Amino acid sequence: MTTSNGSKGYSYLAAAIVVAAALVSTSLLVAPMESSKTSTVTAESTVSTTVTLPASTITDMRNVTTIILSTTTVTVTTTPPVCVAPVCQVTTPLCPTSFATTVAKANAPAPSPTTVAPSGEADATNSSSERKTLSAAGRIWMFYTDGCNVLYQSSADGATWSSPTVARGGIERGWFFTVAQNGTTVYMVVSASDGSTGGKITYRYGTMLSNGTIAWSISEEDLPYNGSAATVPTVALDSSGNVWIAIEDFSGAGATPGTAPGGSAGDREIHVFRSAGPGAWSDVFDIGGLTDYPRPILLPLTQGKMALEVLTETPGYRMVSLYTTTNGATWTPPVTTPSDDVLTLSAVAVGDTVYSVTTDTSSNVFFWTFPYGASSFSGPTPLATCCSGSYNDAVISTDGASSLLVAYSNSNDVVVQTSSDLGSSWSLPTTLATTEFSIQPGSLATAYLGSGTAPIFWTAASASTSSAAEFSIRYASASY
Repeated sequence: MTTSNGSKGYSYLAAAIVVAAALVSTSLLVAPMESSKTSTVTAESTVSTTVTLPASTITDMRNVTTIILSTTTVTVTTTPPVCVAPVCQVTTPLCPTSFATTVAKANAPAPSPTTVAPSGEADATNSSSERKTLSAAGRIWMFYTDGCNVLYQSSADGATWSSPTVARGGIERGWFFTVAQNGTTVYMVVSASDGSTGGKITYRYGTMLSNGTIAWSISEEDLPYNGSAATVPTVALDSSGNVWIAIEDFSGAGATPGTAPGGSAGDREIHVFRSAGPGAWSDVFDIGGLTDYPRPILLPLTQGKMALEVLTETPGYRMVSLYTTTNGATWTPPVTTPSDDVLTLSAVAVGDTVYSVTTDTSSNVFFWTFPYGASSFSGPTPLATCCSGSYNDAVISTDGASSLLVAYSNSNDVVVQTSSDLGSSWSLPTTLATTEFSIQPGSLATAYLGSGTAPIFWTAASASTSSAAEFSIRYASASY
């Protein structure tokens, strides 16, 4: 992997993967950040996807040629999503709302990993700063995009999955939505920079049922946002029962101008909203002057307190900045990590301590802790120094008590490490999956821990030439 860093972003170049020769080929050019996309599908099941990248964006290019189905445990038949300009329609989706999917059915759990569903979107499960999977009502719930809609599927055993159901139409990429839970209640926020929500940030909640369906309790609420390009939402419920939402904005409107820690001004902004009841939203915190892709994470602490982590960038440095508040009215100055070149960020909170995991452009996976009120982060603790592994994504989860789990990946492998003492010591790395087909950076997702296992999902290039779907949602279960 070749990686370069500048004050405005990063670029990545993944090598071509050649698996075998066949009559059908798929070529991909994938952009992991805000971009426009057109797709063409022919009767010969040859898919060509072209991405137009805006200036000074992050680029992530892969060429995948002649991929052959190499497993008999999963058979997928599908019609690929076909989006038409400018975007998919919410009221009348232009993409299929379900896929015909056959998974291995057996009394014992399916071998790990397995394919949950095909997708036409490389960023179907992005990103680690947002939650995409939950565990509730005795089931695992997975939310993803097919290139036009947010879909969800659920499973009681990880082997047999329900049919895809549309949770929100007209949403192309995974970083345009997020979910959170409180028991069996699911909270969903959609915020899309491509205009598919009409510039709105929308919120609703529902109840996850044991039959694998969601009973949505309210229609969508619009947050008081006056911009036009909000994205990468995060949602959390504080200990007092209030819902908080944070988004990244790069429309240049709505936020109070500011300066990023370290003095580097930019055009990205963070808005934090707090609800005191249905329809009662307030914009309680704005951070201006940020550079590309701050990707906010809200983390509930005790007694109604909230922490906010973002990625900030100054010339030569890309670091984690953390803010805290007791009620949303006032916020502490940011505390930042000393590490530069942070690539991805994922975090959880237990009590009043924030636990974070980062990857960087040198393929390191680092673990950090921040107790409320501290003047600095503790760490980093290296979980992997992977010059040969080239790990570029990591996500963290917790049981809310003493256990932590970190999953990290490169293009082909998913590796897990666990801790039973909140990060004081760690298990040896355990390989959860290997020889995967081009795992997409930023696509790892995991639910909060429960019952000794954790569901891990990611998006990979499709292993089937019998399907025109370009990518697959993959699943494995990790023990802790």
